[in-house]
Amino acid sequence: MWQQGTVDPKVTTSGADEPVQIYDIDADGENEVLTVMQMGEDTEKYFYIFDGKTGEIEKKHELPSQRAHDAIFIANFSGNPTPQDILLKDRYSDVWAMDKDFNQLWHYTGKTGHGLLPFDFDGDGRDELVNNYSLISYDGRELWRKDLPDHVDTHWVADINSDGENEIILGGSDTFAFDVNGNQLLRNGDTVEPQQILVGDYRIDSPGLELAGLDRINRGKPGRDGMFLFTSEGKTLYQEQRSMGDWGSIVRPLDNWTGSYTPLITSYRRGVDADNPNGVVPKLYDGYFNPIVTFDKHTDAKEQVMVADMAGDSRDELIVYNLTGDLSVSIYSNGTSNLKEHITGVTRMPDFRNYNFSRYDSRRYDLTIKNLIPAGIEASVNNSADINVSWIPILGIENYNIYRSSTPNGEFTKIGTSTIPEFTDNTAPIGTSYYKVTAENNKGESNLPIVAASETISASEILPPVKTDESTTYKAGSTLPIKFQLKDDASNFLTGATAKIYVENAKGVSTSSAAEDNLFRYDSTENQYIFNLSTKSMSAGKYNIRIDVGNRTIYSFNILLK
Repeated sequence: MWQQGTVDPKVTTSGADEPVQIYDIDADGENEVLTVMQMGEDTEKYFYIFDGKTGEIEKKHELPSQRAHDAIFIANFSGNPTPQDILLKDRYSDVWAMDKDFNQLWHYTGKTGHGLLPFDFDGDGRDELVNNYSLISYDGRELWRKDLPDHVDTHWVADINSDGENEIILGGSDTFAFDVNGNQLLRNGDTVEPQQILVGDYRIDSPGLELAGLDRINRGKPGRDGMFLFTSEGKTLYQEQRSMGDWGSIVRPLDNWTGSYTPLITSYRRGVDADNPNGVVPKLYDGYFNPIVTFDKHTDAKEQVMVADMAGDSRDELIVYNLTGDLSVSIYSNGTSNLKEHITGVTRMPDFRNYNFSRYDSRRYDLTIKNLIPAGIEASVNNSADINVSWIPILGIENYNIYRSSTPNGEFTKIGTSTIPEFTDNTAPIGTSYYKVTAENNKGESNLPIVAASETISASEILPPVKTDESTTYKAGSTLPIKFQLKDDASNFLTGATAKIYVENAKGVSTSSAAEDNLFRYDSTENQYIFNLSTKSMSAGKYNIRIDVGNRTIYSFNILLK
């Protein structure tokens, strides 16, 4: 698409955070690229904002310090409708908070870790900041700090024990959990260096949320690292017994690879070890560390992996890319995705994990009911001219709500509910209908999906010899063959619909006796529905003809008799 600056050929991998994020910092509905760079004739580093589509420089700011380039994070200290404040840090002593116009809000001097995690704990519309072993107020005041060894590599905010309050989970010298007031809730010292923590409901046999992660066990040559899993109380459930060889692994959570919101763990950049001299390939693991998916083509220890909903259907895709060699990018998904429907051309905002991206995975746990959005929504017309809507079931959901619109970005109206992951719409109008589905439990209803599934029912005009524009007057007592055709979006004839005819005179009086046994028959020779309407019992005048298919009217027109 575009390039700014020149790639340093000495950089062939990424072993830490980089000062770059993609985010709509000016809230104009389009993403920008935020980065710290020294470009062209620059004699020092600057903070640049590039137009995400064109790469043009939108803004260039002097840094508060030439050391403020270790990482960039987005927060909301100003109380804006969306996060628009910018966090910069060095390694490992200072944090700078800047507003959207790059005016300095505050400067924190104290020990830092690798990442920063903004989160609004008190619900006042302004973030607090989890930094290393401390919690900082929106105005830069230190609310509390723990004097503990080393620095924190990974930060999470989650209600791990189901008490209704969010806890702060830190991976530093050991794995810790604190409440918002700084009271220590757990400490697990079974690891050497818990570099990454991944919070999720990985095990059904353990209450609350579990803490998965990666431990750097030995940083020597050869070295060793290993994955682990702790309960919400800090009890060790699993520790990987890996052969000596490498210690550069990275792990990341996949919240919704399957569409059912069963959390998985990916581990990559595992290098080589005694059991895998040709390289350890990336894999997806469940909460019992069974490998679910193996990516056999990727053994390069320098390959990077990201997790994102690329298709817009709420499922996670896995993106594997090289920084050397052929510079290839591979995108893996769990099943097919209808790109025609999901790739809309409309700018989609990144979620928190990807606009505050960190190599050390510092995140807030977002799998509340609002974010349990059904995936894999499909719509298909059946032979009865009804539309079947289906989706992937979600664990722990009581029922689903089905919404329909006549346009992809129009107003969606609720048309029904279902306790199973399917629904038949027998009121769909002729034309294209768009569908979205939400999930519901005792805690509320999910947000609507970003994109909709669609299906089309096509109906012909009333076929000759009958005309519907009142240009012809028919003789009372004659028989009028009322004929039409139904097709799906692929022009296949729909042959099994239940079609009925109804007749009213000009005064609105039903003359149903004229349409006794008012069910159309299907003529497979002509691929049409036909009803021979006898007018023997009808006198001269104007009559309204209504034709229903299922529970909706598809034709309404007048005929004239003389």
